[in-house]
Formats: sequence, structure tokens, C-alpha cells
Amino acid sequence: MSCSHLLFKVHLLFRIRTEGSSGVTLIRGGKPGFKNYESASHVSSSAFSIHDHSNYDRTIGQGEFGVVLNGVPFRTRHNDYKLVMASRHSMEYHDVEDIPFPGVPPEVINKSTLEEQIVEMREWFRAFHNQDRGIRDYTQYFKPVLCYLEGAWTLDESIQEPFASDRHSLDATSWMELHKRYRFFALSGAKSRQENNAFLPREIVSVNITTGELQFAQWNYRILCSPVEFDIPLSHFHQEDDLTFRVRTNHSLAGTEWTRAARFKLYDTTRKGNGQLLDDIFSSIPGKNNHGGNLSLTVFGEHMYDPAYTDSEVLLNSAYYHRSYKTIQPGAGGGEFAELGFNDGNLWTAMTTQSRVAPFEAEECNFVERKSVRHCQDGHLRVSYAIPLEVIYLSPLLSWNPYNLVLHNDKRDPADTVRDEMLVLDPEGKVRRVTASGTRIFLPEIPGVGKIKIRMRYPIAPVYGVGSSVWKELNALKDKLLGSTGSQPSSVVFQMSPTNVDPPDDHTHKFTVAYQDFSHLLAGQKINVTTEETQGHTHNLTIEFVPQKK
Repeated sequence: MSCSHLLFKVHLLFRIRTEGSSGVTLIRGGKPGFKNYESASHVSSSAFSIHDHSNYDRTIGQGEFGVVLNGVPFRTRHNDYKLVMASRHSMEYHDVEDIPFPGVPPEVINKSTLEEQIVEMREWFRAFHNQDRGIRDYTQYFKPVLCYLEGAWTLDESIQEPFASDRHSLDATSWMELHKRYRFFALSGAKSRQENNAFLPREIVSVNITTGELQFAQWNYRILCSPVEFDIPLSHFHQEDDLTFRVRTNHSLAGTEWTRAARFKLYDTTRKGNGQLLDDIFSSIPGKNNHGGNLSLTVFGEHMYDPAYTDSEVLLNSAYYHRSYKTIQPGAGGGEFAELGFNDGNLWTAMTTQSRVAPFEAEECNFVERKSVRHCQDGHLRVSYAIPLEVIYLSPLLSWNPYNLVLHNDKRDPADTVRDEMLVLDPEGKVRRVTASGTRIFLPEIPGVGKIKIRMRYPIAPVYGVGSSVWKELNALKDKLLGSTGSQPSSVVFQMSPTNVDPPDDHTHKFTVAYQDFSHLLAGQKINVTTEETQGHTHNLTIEFVPQKK
């Protein structure tokens, strides 16, 4: 019976993986409408339920949402996570530390009067807003951090709070109580008023065939952030088009950008090859072993190599997050590069040696010596998974205290966000008009900087349904219908000249180049491509455009 249950769950997770990619499924619904798209999906009044709690210095407002991570469906509590990162000094399980805030530019501090400081500080924000280092080198004081959701199967018997929050925690004293509470709310349709309930599945992960003993694992998640070691130009955030929001609210795509409902995709259009910005960032984010880990994963005797090194074999440090790898020997399909997932471009994976993470084992057997000897190898790993949630820009406002106000760390603030402004007394007893300086989605209007809002939070979480074949067709249809008739194609297909080398006999290959890469090609740049598989193999090519031979 237990084995049947285990096999059924494997089948269920397989089906979930085939119907989408890792990402957010739904946020909590509000008022339904007459049309199905008038109710909440992954977007309602805001993308992924983001909101402000700028009266807290480290709290990032984010509500409940459903999510699938490598086929595991679950639902979070109200998150309101904090600006903390995996520890750089400890490898203890889930040790974290505060992310350092940017300092205040000396050009601001050294001004003799407060009025001059304010004028100077506005120049730094104008430089960031205009992305103009000629005004001020804003990249020194406007620092991006990537916030991400991490999940894993754990062996924890007692309930564990997934991560610290100034406002929320799981409303249960045991895993069983949490499951019962979720079941009650799910069956009754009622809502946990404080939004502290979550659905975190518990599963059988192994069965001892001899004794019948079961090993259970408990799914848990957490939200962390990680400083990005380089500047991310705002031009690398490409707005996604959610027609459900635009039709419901009668917004244009450009108008949606200045609402909380806007969401984005992060990529650099000039980048070629297998790596993108998110790959660079995640490769610096550790899994459960924290910073300093170094694990070289070997699966059934084969090493995984880092795809960032296209011309050399550097072992993949699987203690950090990656979504692809390369091998020395091509696979059955001919490719040397592979995703960590069958067809899930949004899944990042890291290995760990933490004993509280459930292990998974398998055995691979091959026949050697002309198939007369059967040789078997064990595969054994502990793993966690991650998806990006958002990029947040930290600014000097997090450190600037020109009135030398005293911090009062009480929790009397109401449950939603923060007042626009309030009056406080400075150390000299003078009344000052101030507003909260914690992280916001949009900053209040800054005189002299411009009428357009300055966005500080860029939601980039993937959406589960986007990975389905149906959604891919819908996106293609949107591009055809909403794009202008004279717009450029998304890609260009090349066909190579035939070859009659035997083996493998007469055949040809095709390869596809994204239009942006095609433009680089015409400009004289070389690009790397991999052909489609033909006759059981592919080719890795470096191509360039030579005008005299066109």
C-alpha cells in the first residue's frame, strides 16, 4: 500500500511538471467579476500580492500565493519577508545575516546645511532615475538585490518557521496541526484572518522493502535575498503584458508599468550563449550549505561541468544555484548542455550536505564486458530548489537620518501599509515632518527629479502556466495580433548545406538565431549556436556574417 502511494505521488508530480514550469500559480482572490479574467490570477491590483511596509526598515510586503517548485504544489502564508541573506560566516542550517544597506554619499553628508543635503540627495536620485552616471555615479549607492523563494523536502519532525518576518508566522504548533488547519479552511472555504496558514505537503519519500518502514519528508520554503555584485541597468527589465489586468482596468501597456500590477522579465538582449543575467546572479547564491560551500556533483559516475566556461571543463560548484550544466560526453540527443529539469527554464537547483534535508537515492546499472557483467552505481543527493521573486534597489534613504531621529521599534502600526507622512520630535524637541524611508514599490514624487514615479521593486517571478504548451501558443498569438504588421520576426532560421558523409548518411541541419542575435551577426559579431538534432547528433557552431560571401 505504501509503495503504491509513493508511486502515485511520483506520477502526480510528473503530471504537474508537464503542465507548466516552476512559478507562481495564483494569489488570493478578491471580488469576482462577470468575466473569468476579472478575478485574480497571478496579478490582481498588484503582481504576486506585493505591497509596502516602508515603516519597517527591512520588511518587504508580499502576501500569500500559490506556487509550484519542480512539480511540488504548495501555498505560502502571508510572507512579508525581510532583507536578509544566507550567512557568509556560518554553514549552520538556515543561518542568515542582514544585508548591508548602502551608505550615504559623502557629497551629501559634507554639505553644511540640511537644505543643501536635500538638494544634493535629489541629484543622486535624478541620476538613478535617468540612469545617467554623468550626473552622479549612482551605481555606488543604489544597490540591486535579488530576492528568491527556496524550497526543499526536509526531515524536520517538529514544525519549523520557514523564515523570519516582523509581521507573520505559521499559525500552528505542529505539522499535523498545520495540515488540519489548512484542510479545515480549504473544505469550509473560510479564510485565516491573519493569513498565517499555509499548505506545505508531507510525503512518503522512501519505503524499506524488507521492513516496510516509511520515511516521511516535510516540504518547507523560505524567502531570502542576495546582494548582486554588479549594477543592473533598468533597461534590462522587460515588461510582461498581462491582458487580464489591462482589459479589466482599461490600462495601456505603458500605463500598466506605473502600477503595482506590472511585472517584468530580466534579461540582457546583448548576451549570447547559454548564460543570462539571472544565471550570473544565482551562481553566487548558495543553497542550504550557505556561502563557502564547494560540492562537485557526480551523477552515476559522470561529472557536471559549469556551462559558463564554454571552452574549458570547470566542475560545477553545485553548492550554489544553477539551472543548467554541461557534460564531457554528449547525451543520446547529441547535446553537451542540459537543463536541470526536463523542460523547466525557471528552476534553479543546489545540492547540500545538510542532514535535515531529505536524501534521495537511486541505482543505475549497465552491462559491461560485452554485456556479460552487470555494473551498478548508487546515486545519492540532497537538493533544494529556487525561483526568483523580485529585484529590489536599495538606496541611501535606508541609511540617511539627517534629523538624527531616535528609532522606536514598536509594532503598533496597522496591518496594511504606512501613512504618507507624520510629525515627530527630533532630539532637540523640534517638530519634523517625515515619511517612512523603508523599501517601497514606488517612491513618493521627488521635486526636481521628474513627474514619473521612481520604481524600486521589480517583480520578476515566473508564472507556472507560462511553461504549458497552451500558454506558449497564446503568447505567440499575442505577439502576432498585438505586434505591428511590419514588426521584426522573433527569430531567423538557417539551414546548412547537405552532407553525404557516411556515416551517418545524407542529411542536413537547421539552427535558429534570435532576432537580436541576428542583428549582432549583421553588425559583424560572432555568435555561438547549436543545431537541431538530425541523425542522432547536433553540432556546436560559431558563426559570423562575411558580406563578400553572402
